[in-house]
Amino acid sequence: MVDPPATAQDEKAAPGPAMPEPAALAMPEPDTSSSRPPPTLPPHPPNEKARSPPYDGSLSDSDSDSEAPAPAGPLPDATHPTVALIIPFPRPLRATDKQLKKLPPFVLYAPLAAPVTKPPEGEKEGLAHKAQRKWQEEEREAREKGTGFKAKAAGLRMIYPASYSADDIKTLFTDLIKKAKAGAIRNSIISTAMLPFVLAFDIFTFISGVRPSTTPYLYANLNPYLRAASNPLPPYSQPFEINAVWAASSWAGAAQASAISSRITSDKLPLSFSPDAALDIAAYRMWEICWGKAKPGVVDEPRCI
Repeated sequence: MVDPPATAQDEKAAPGPAMPEPAALAMPEPDTSSSRPPPTLPPHPPNEKARSPPYDGSLSDSDSDSEAPAPAGPLPDATHPTVALIIPFPRPLRATDKQLKKLPPFVLYAPLAAPVTKPPEGEKEGLAHKAQRKWQEEEREAREKGTGFKAKAAGLRMIYPASYSADDIKTLFTDLIKKAKAGAIRNSIISTAMLPFVLAFDIFTFISGVRPSTTPYLYANLNPYLRAASNPLPPYSQPFEINAVWAASSWAGAAQASAISSRITSDKLPLSFSPDAALDIAAYRMWEICWGKAKPGVVDEPRCI
């Protein structure tokens, strides 16, 4: 008798080959009959490079192999912080011969010092420490209230990248101060010389009854001092008032620039220049920012200094 052919239902119901138990797939146990011990790995040495060195308060890296000279000596005694960092701008891609002979312009950044804290209870505070702490508290309070007082520095220390020379940095800084002084004096002379002509123009427009239509434009665009003032003049101020404010602010800036320039050129404000290799990283970062902001072809692609 011939058996009937198997149907699809019978094929689904037919059990498949039995799967082995999980225990059968277990790894074989090591042979312990041999007297030889299993091999052991050598101890992994600690990663000394991954450890960050303790911060010693200096700007340069303690593990760097650069031969740049370290900053010379402690900070000079002063009434308030007098440390400034010099970060140069990158050179233009198509620089002229005159630009190549000179150092590029730089950013002068003066970080604020940490405030002096009061010692813990039970510890005696020195008289000089207490006087400095009270001075900082009064200065902070005066700054918050909108009033203040003047304090002159006893010294100025400039920290620049180690890839530049101290003589070039000193010459560039002195020339920058002199140019700022000359520019402030030039603006003061120009604004003062324009006062009679602007006053005559103001009187003429007042008598004729004509209001100059350019006055609102001058007030809104050409005079940042009035826009930044706490109590600005009305938008339809006379040109003479605008010129008078320009002259007053120019003479104030010229006086400050002259005082700083005279102290720097004399021995009243000693200058000390110290190289630091860590500022090369800041100069490279400045190069990256300028390369990203400038138009293509103006600044070369950043590379290691």
